[in-house]
Amino acid sequence: MLAAFHRKLVSAPFLGVPTHHTLKRFERINEGPTMIQKNLRENAAAICASSGCKLPIRNHLDDHGLSLLYTDSDTSVAGRSGVKVAWTGSLDNYRDLCELYSGCDRLMSQNDPAQLVLTLYLQGYKDLYNDNSSQPQTWLAAAEGDFAFILHDSRTRYTFVARKGEQFPLYWGADSADADSIIITTVPSYLSPFPPGCAFESQVNDEGEGDSRMFNFVRENPHEQGVDCIRRIDSKGHLCGLTFKSVSGQDLVNMQAAARHIF
Repeated sequence: MLAAFHRKLVSAPFLGVPTHHTLKRFERINEGPTMIQKNLRENAAAICASSGCKLPIRNHLDDHGLSLLYTDSDTSVAGRSGVKVAWTGSLDNYRDLCELYSGCDRLMSQNDPAQLVLTLYLQGYKDLYNDNSSQPQTWLAAAEGDFAFILHDSRTRYTFVARKGEQFPLYWGADSADADSIIITTVPSYLSPFPPGCAFESQVNDEGEGDSRMFNFVRENPHEQGVDCIRRIDSKGHLCGLTFKSVSGQDLVNMQAAARHIF
């Protein structure tokens, strides 16, 4: 799967303050989604071409024309009420989770993790006792398997990304610190690895202003779940590397950013 977002839709930790040239591009594309979608298609095509991968199915992740989703037969997609989920991987205790959370028992026979994630989100992660405290960390920590998924809510411009295990890699990034497009994908590429056992969430307003955070959901102590992103910028202002650190200072992932010629 590959999700391409315009930067007005996601507040990613590796993006810096837009430059004058970037703001000028924003002014041009504010007239309509045509140029945005063209840029998203071109960036997605470049990533796929660099790895020799084909993703034949294209959908819109949002209702604003600011994102595109490419999938294949290995990706499960679910959508309802302006929310879409793209999932790849395995969820070994699927039935157990359906039994634990309110309104999910009807999904037990489907074995569709994307539908389960969608239902959990829409009902506020409430369990059978109507408790949704420490969510979504709690259900992610309880989930058994290797997987990666992307959730986007068009109504609130909220995005959630998570990865667990090593079997299904996930990559994300942009071509520079003031890039227009953000790519999140399972396609092997020159993008930066998304740390396993971690989740990312972002919410922005109509002007693209908002906030985001990353957290490690496999650690039990809430005070040890925070993840900081340290950006490395070269002398020309281009993003050249990222380091994700836990609160203890331990490196979770230390990687180079995407090569600029890829986009």
